[in-house]
Amino acid sequence: MDIERIEHGSKGAFIIKVNNKRLAEMTYSKAGDKLIIIDHTEVSDALRGKGAGKQLVTAAVEYVRKNQIKILPLARLQNQYLINHLSLTMCSTPDFDSSHAAHSLISLSAALSPV
Repeated sequence: MDIERIEHGSKGAFIIKVNNKRLAEMTYSKAGDKLIIIDHTEVSDALRGKGAGKQLVTAAVEYVRKNQIKILPLARLQNQYLINHLSLTMCSTPDFDSSHAAHSLISLSAALSPV
């Protein structure tokens, strides 16, 4: 499956199209130049169980690593995948409410092993 990244202003998405029809997407908002917030992931029934969601998250990780920015996943599933499968580390910032596990800031430093 090919993944395309689109961006308009402060909003963006990683999408999977099949026959020009969008079947999966993971949307994000930019919070400045050094942070994106993943706010929604949706996979059509046609792609369920085929790893589409994992591929979208992996594409996002590759993008933020390449651009040396951080990612804030709002969905628990994205958060768990990033931590469990990509060996990422948690960090906190002074203006960040770390009391919500699903809203954990993921630090993607160059020292991390590649995906």
